[in-house]
Amino acid sequence: MRGGRSVSAKLREESAIDLSGTGLEQLNLDGLDLRQYDPRQIIRQAVQEEMDTWIEQAQSRGSTYPMRQVDRHRIKLKKKAPHRRH
Repeated sequence: MRGGRSVSAKLREESAIDLSGTGLEQLNLDGLDLRQYDPRQIIRQAVQEEMDTWIEQAQSRGSTYPMRQVDRHRIKLKKKAPHRRH
């Protein structure tokens, strides 16, 4: 048991040293409310941004199959109301 405690103490000490100089030791997260963020919405936005980039790249390269407005609409992800926890 003592060996585990010493390893844990050493890891805490090393991680504190690693954070020095990064500015993270002064980071205040007290005002951060993670309940306001919906991970599904974050992923949905990231995927949509990637899809938009791919469409632009395909069109700028002179794709042999130009995207029609209908095709773009099918690619767009459904936007839902933000998820609220009760």
